[in-house]
Amino acid sequence: MNGPGKPHSFDVADMDVRELSQALPKVEVHCHLTGSIDRDTAVELARRNKSSTSRSAIEAAFDLRQHRGDTREQAFFDALELLGVLVRTPRDLSDAVYGIVAHDVRASNLRYLELFVNPTALARTGMSFTQIQDGLIDGARSAEADFGVRTNFIACVMRDEPVSYAEEMLDELIAHRREEFIGIGLDGPEFLDEHRPIHFADVYRRASRYGFKRTAHYVRYGAAEYSVYTDLLACDRIDHGYPVIEDEPVLRRAAESGIPFTVCPTITQLVAGDALPEYSRPETHPIGTMLRNGVWLVPGTDDKSMVHTDIGTEYGLIADWYGTSAGDLVQSSLDAISATWLDESDKASLRREFAHEISRLTARAVQTAPADRPYKNPS
Repeated sequence: MNGPGKPHSFDVADMDVRELSQALPKVEVHCHLTGSIDRDTAVELARRNKSSTSRSAIEAAFDLRQHRGDTREQAFFDALELLGVLVRTPRDLSDAVYGIVAHDVRASNLRYLELFVNPTALARTGMSFTQIQDGLIDGARSAEADFGVRTNFIACVMRDEPVSYAEEMLDELIAHRREEFIGIGLDGPEFLDEHRPIHFADVYRRASRYGFKRTAHYVRYGAAEYSVYTDLLACDRIDHGYPVIEDEPVLRRAAESGIPFTVCPTITQLVAGDALPEYSRPETHPIGTMLRNGVWLVPGTDDKSMVHTDIGTEYGLIADWYGTSAGDLVQSSLDAISATWLDESDKASLRREFAHEISRLTARAVQTAPADRPYKNPS
């Protein structure tokens, strides 16, 4: 949405927007491993690893609506912690990745995924860095073999851990370079001053020198923090980025920057909506202001299982909130390819794949259209 691509040539004006949101081929670049493990998989991991975590505790972790106000956001992080300790072996990681891809292929026609993982948290289970990599990559390759969907990984720095942990994680990424690990992110709670991104600037500079792409979560601390993400961290993408609306010059810079912002309406509405009422309503959610002012937005799911969503639902929700047309949805799905960290030849290949599939969708819609609402012939 508001992306950099050339206008598409598909005639989809009369197609149902919600149906199109699910049917369009899509990429997903803001999705976290732990929060995207579904409930049944979590229960199976607990059984497999003889965890003391009860089924009722797992089910409660997926019911964030039971919490109110400021307690919901903390309950969300507590639930992620509970789910994270269930993943203990490379096989667990493989099954988790495979399940995440399989779900969104079936639910909303996912065609490519960049998945956030937290190696320092996973290492607490006793797995080595290479075991973590092997498990993740095994799941990605199995999913690609079965569904034709490629997965790459973004290794996340945790704000609430010492900077030395981030340095060590980067050391491991460099020492054990795998082509599926394409970048780093900055994740975790943003409540305290010591969690500010400026503390990780040296890590980001070194990651850049070694060719890793960079993104970071940006939800708090106001518009003044924007330059830290763009100048010090030199982010290729920004996750959320909602504070840019608080200052008109910063908002204008964000729109002119060409940097994609990944936006996740369901999780911000559910997790933060009680504590931050403006997030609870479409008319006051920052996404609307960003969209109207030309910021490049790419829908994402964040922790999709925790908030019961998928990538097609996120496209459809933004369309419902802000009156996005069918044509704009198609353009957004194509522009999202440019926001990925694939190389240019792979992006071009994915665009051809999307164009072919969208043409088929358009043709099928023409063939099945009711007589009283004919579709136009695709050009």
